[in-house]
Amino acid sequence: MSEHPCTLARFLILADGNWRNAVFIESCGTACVMGSPCAGFLFTIDGTGKPVLLPADLFEALSGERIDPAECSSRIRRCDFEGMYRREMLWLCSSSRDCGVSRMAVSQLLPCKNCRQSCPPSF
Repeated sequence: MSEHPCTLARFLILADGNWRNAVFIESCGTACVMGSPCAGFLFTIDGTGKPVLLPADLFEALSGERIDPAECSSRIRRCDFEGMYRREMLWLCSSSRDCGVSRMAVSQLLPCKNCRQSCPPSF
């Protein structure tokens, strides 16, 4: 397998082929520090225990499937996720007003090997 597989493929491999096996990180809604609220994130971990995140709206755009957070294995608040990974957030965020989940997701997005461009940087 490639060292850097497609973001969607990597996520699905880690979630045993089904987004419902992931944890849904809730959107911060109207209180979003990034300006416009996101659609939330799907969260799983890799073989070393590192978090793997995929923006829910990116998953929907790539797969054509609608995410229902109630169907995920669990749901957590953004602030709870950021608390669990606070040490990593210190390196990713320049300010406490940054959305650590969004920053972490962007740092993980990789282009697919055969794609001409990478995933949009707006996530």
